Amino acid sequence: MVALAIIGGFGSIGAACGRPSAADRDPPVIDGKRVRDNPVEDFSDSGNGQGGAPAPVEMGPPAGAGAASGGAATEAPKVLLAGDSIAFFLSIPIVNGQKGLGIVAQTQAKQVCGLVPVTAMRHEDGSLDPNVALCTWPATWAPGELDAFRPDVVLLATGAPPIVEYQIEGQFRAPCDATFDAWYTAEFAKVVDLLGSRGAFVAVANTAYPATFPAIPHGVERTDCLNRDMAAAIVGKRAAIVDLRSWVCPGGTCATTRDGVVLRPDGVHYTKEGADLVAAWLVPEALRLAGRAPARPASR
Repeated sequence: MVALAIIGGFGSIGAACGRPSAADRDPPVIDGKRVRDNPVEDFSDSGNGQGGAPAPVEMGPPAGAGAASGGAATEAPKVLLAGDSIAFFLSIPIVNGQKGLGIVAQTQAKQVCGLVPVTAMRHEDGSLDPNVALCTWPATWAPGELDAFRPDVVLLATGAPPIVEYQIEGQFRAPCDATFDAWYTAEFAKVVDLLGSRGAFVAVANTAYPATFPAIPHGVERTDCLNRDMAAAIVGKRAAIVDLRSWVCPGGTCATTRDGVVLRPDGVHYTKEGADLVAAWLVPEALRLAGRAPARPASR
C-alpha cells in the first residue's frame, strides 16, 4: 500500500477531521508572534472556492474511477493528510476536491499541532507555548485511523517555526544545534514509521521559508536544517520528500504569487486560492513519488 502524509504547520498532528472546534481555532503562535501581532485567518466559514473547511469523508472510489492500460476501471488511491495548520488549510481543497484529483481523501490535520512530541516550546520573547499540552496526536488518533481508513499514501506537511526553541534534555534548543537535529531526526523517523506501519507510502512535504518574516534571525538557516533533518529521517524507509520548498521558493527566493494567485496571504499558510494551486501540484507529485496514479474515467 501507499500512504500519503501531509505534515503541516506549527504543532502536533491531531484529530481535526472536519470543521475545527473553537479550541482548534485558538490563535496559533507563528514565528514567535502572537495572533494579535500576526493573525492567521480562519477560513473555516469562508470559501476558497471549495466550500470552507473539509467535512469528514467516508466514501469508496469515485464512480467510474480509474483506468488501467486496457481501459478497465481501477480504484482511486486512498490519501490521508496529517500535520498542523499547514496541512489543515491544504486539506480543504484536497478533501473537497478529491474526485477531481482522482483520490479518496481524509484528513487528520490539526491547527497549531506539529508532528514530534514536545514537552515545552519557548518563543523569542521568552514565553512558553500554551498549545503543547493539546497536541497528543499518536494517542488521539493515529493507530485507530490507520486501521480504519487503510491509506495508500500519507501526506505530511509541516511548517515548524524556525524561531521557536524546543525543550530537549532539560535545555531549550533550536534547529541547527547538533542535539536538536539528532533529536528531531530520531523523533521524525518514529512518526514516519508509525504512519507507514500499515503499508502506506509516506510523502513528506518539506518546509518553505516564511515569506513575511525575512528579519527572523537564522530563519533561512534553521528552515534548511529542519528540512535536512526530515530528509535524514526517511532514509531507508518507504517514504520520499515532496520538494514543496523548491516549488514555492525556487533558487531560495520565495514567490508571493504564482500564476497571479497569492500563495500565502500571511507568508506562512497556504489558504484560499493559494491552497487550491498548491494542492493541484502537491497531490500528483506525491502520488508520482509513491508509484501510484490517480483514478481516471474508464475508457469505452
